[in-house]
Amino acid sequence: MIEATVKSVELRKPYASYQEAFEHMAQQGVKHFGWINSGISVPDGNYTTVYRNYSGSSTLEVDLLKRISYSADMGD
Repeated sequence: MIEATVKSVELRKPYASYQEAFEHMAQQGVKHFGWINSGISVPDGNYTTVYRNYSGSSTLEVDLLKRISYSADMGD
């Protein structure tokens, strides 16, 4: 039997900006599907809010084990 360990994405909180959070995820190989308001289909997952600004106009959601993410803005 082969055993495998999946390393979770590492978070640094708080992130100062959406861009900082996005770049940190990209450095770890997280695939970004795009902005939900552009009509993307988001795969099922256990998403964690990695960054959300005060107004909610930019939010980055990441599945820390599957290493996938999407973004959302107000109203999504």
